[in-house]
Amino acid sequence: MARPDDLGGETQMVIVDELLSTLNTDTIALLRRPIWPLGHQPKPILETDPSSGETRISYYRKQLERSLELGASLSEQQIKALSALDSAIINLSEMRSFRLEQGETLIINNHKVLHGRTALADGSQRLMMRYRLRANLAACTSVLESGKRSTTVIPERLMYAASRLEGQGRATQAQILKSYARRVNATATSESAPSMAEVENALGTRDFPRAQSLLEELAKEAGANFDVSYFLSALATQRNEHAKAAALLANAATARPFIALSKDPKLLACRKSRYQQLILNDDSRSLRRNWGRQVMRE
Repeated sequence: MARPDDLGGETQMVIVDELLSTLNTDTIALLRRPIWPLGHQPKPILETDPSSGETRISYYRKQLERSLELGASLSEQQIKALSALDSAIINLSEMRSFRLEQGETLIINNHKVLHGRTALADGSQRLMMRYRLRANLAACTSVLESGKRSTTVIPERLMYAASRLEGQGRATQAQILKSYARRVNATATSESAPSMAEVENALGTRDFPRAQSLLEELAKEAGANFDVSYFLSALATQRNEHAKAAALLANAATARPFIALSKDPKLLACRKSRYQQLILNDDSRSLRRNWGRQVMRE
């Protein structure tokens, strides 16, 4: 929303699944028949998406009225069905009425949601920018289920849409989409990285594969980090990969040379020496058994 109307122009929405629950079976069956003058060819108002099995809706009353003005006709049954449909839409839209504030964006699946607005105030300066994007929702679902982050997919699609707008000479709209893409990327960078709390939770539930995956992601971000290297070493030991565990402990030593049990300088030196000796002797299991869970941070 670029400029809202403080006295009118509230957004209204009706979700098709809620709409179906208010209509009787005869009305729904009639609305599913391809007999409605909406466009060049008669088509159904309600239909089933072949890929998802969900019911979707295509209904714009003004378009239907325009078709009637041009000579199309409706049976008595159709008129009753439309009356029931319109009444249900009015009742539900009053329950979902809200005002978009400046800078807010609303994304709607046009096949699943009917949308409109209340009347504008006299002399209203309301300005809302609308973009119609075509998306293969089945393909999007497949991508997300494959493990690819939505925070990767969304910026890619936004940049693609922006490039198409630029090709049409619509530079201002393209710039807005690019701005959204950069914002999503920035959010993804700050929120998508795993945390050590997630790692510890996975370890606590003995979900070692997840802990391994989270730690490997953290290793890419943090590099030679004591906690990451230490826990990766522990998991390697759990798999009896002792040589790999020792190498990971060497990474931990790079990040934090001392494993300290005391503030005594002599003891610190002793512990450092013993730590290095254990790594050189490939005795990672002994290291963790003796001191691993008693580490005091510097």
